[in-house]
Amino acid sequence: MYSQTTRRLILAEGETSGHKHVLTANVNIEYEKKPPSTCILLTGTGILMHDEHDRMIFNAGKYRCYNQVEFNPMDGSVNRIFD
Repeated sequence: MYSQTTRRLILAEGETSGHKHVLTANVNIEYEKKPPSTCILLTGTGILMHDEHDRMIFNAGKYRCYNQVEFNPMDGSVNRIFD
């Protein structure tokens, strides 16, 4: 089901700041990028890190990651949030 593996997965990268949301694990992270999301299988504990936020701990499991978007009610557009 998941086509790629790594121990360090960049989930999002700031367009201007260069900051990254990085998921790391001591075991392989299985994943597949299927826009608009990334499907992730953790078989062990994962740690999500960012330069400006506290780290988050994730237990083994299946996850799906989406990029944040904003809705403009004036023109009905949906735009991706850039860091």
